[in-house]
Amino acid sequence: MTGDIATRATALLNFHPDPADRIIVATAMAGHQLVTADRRILESSGTAQCLNAAQ
Repeated sequence: MTGDIATRATALLNFHPDPADRIIVATAMAGHQLVTADRRILESSGTAQCLNAAQ
């Protein structure tokens, strides 16, 4: 994890408080694509590049 990802993780607004999910989403926001079936992440990931694995 980089300092940029840590900063993004703590700055996520309207996102649930799970720190692991925050780091995962912040990593996706830093230019990586996230594939997940986690509804909480899919519904509140903001500008992260997410693909729904449940489809």
